[in-house]
Amino acid sequence: MAIEPDDFSDLAMTFAREVMGWDKAVFHGAFPHRMILKEEYGRGAGKMFGFDYGQIDDVHPVFRQWCEEHEDYGFSLRFTRQGTYIVTIQDESIAPPAIMIETAEFKNAGHAMLTACLDRKST
Repeated sequence: MAIEPDDFSDLAMTFAREVMGWDKAVFHGAFPHRMILKEEYGRGAGKMFGFDYGQIDDVHPVFRQWCEEHEDYGFSLRFTRQGTYIVTIQDESIAPPAIMIETAEFKNAGHAMLTACLDRKST
C-alpha cells in the first residue's frame, strides 16, 4: 500500500537543503508550493535554477545529479502492478551491486526518489 501525504513540500525542501546543499533554497509560487528554487529569484537575477517536486521530469535530473556526485551509486525506479513506485539505490562499485536503500511504495515517483536520497543520507 502506498504511503504519502498529498503535499510533500517539507520533504522536498529538506531534500533541497540537506541532500543538494542548497542552503538558500526557497519555495516559489503560490500555495500549495510545487517549485523549489536554489535561491531567491529577483527580477534581473539571471536564470532560475530549481525543480518542481511534483513532476518526475523535474525531479529525475536532480536525483540523477545526486547519484552522479556519488560515483558508485546507481538507482532503479520500479512501477508496480498496484500503480505505485519503488526506488532502489545500489552500490555499483562491487559485483553484484549491493542494495543500499529500497523505499516503500509511493503514488508519486518523485516522492519515492526524494525519500530514497534522504534515507541514504541518514544511514
